[in-house]
Amino acid sequence: MGGFENLKVEDYYKEQGMAFVMLVCGRIHARVMAAVRSLGDSTTSVRDVPLMARRLKLVRRGGSWVLANSRKRDLETLKRLGFEPVRRLDAV
Repeated sequence: MGGFENLKVEDYYKEQGMAFVMLVCGRIHARVMAAVRSLGDSTTSVRDVPLMARRLKLVRRGGSWVLANSRKRDLETLKRLGFEPVRRLDAV
């Protein structure tokens, strides 16, 4: 998921920073994997979750941000994963 296979860093501080980034990515990946497994749905994979989230679009209409271009199936799956996006956000 992180794509760190061909990474080469020779500076100590950059290496430590990259190690931290890889740690955070690993933790996020593990949480997403656990959430997907909890669905008990063999058709949804770990790679599907970021794609579902990427499809969500916020559009400003008047004084509000509105969720647009979202598929009902994606919203239902994300809700089961514990992430339910708000359909309307009033502008600040």
